[in-house]
Amino acid sequence: MSKRIEYIIEDIKEQYLEKDNNIPWIIGFSGGKDSTVVLTLVWKALLSIRKDFGNEFLKRQIYVVNNDTPLTQSTKELSINENCFFGYFNVN
Repeated sequence: MSKRIEYIIEDIKEQYLEKDNNIPWIIGFSGGKDSTVVLTLVWKALLSIRKDFGNEFLKRQIYVVNNDTPLTQSTKELSINENCFFGYFNVN
């Protein structure tokens, strides 16, 4: 993994672990390149937190909201329905 990606994941981890009363995160996901990268980086950060600190540090709720963009919706909708969870992250 490149150093730049590692820095981004570390930044996400720092933000996640920030002492702010665990305000939930809401991530918009359209299935496009940008939102897929964001979701993947957040997922990798959560897995790293679990590995480094344990499950007790995974307290913040994260909601993933599917944004309906009109670009190639039928293909994305099929892919999202077959490959993603709906609701919130559960990395336990």
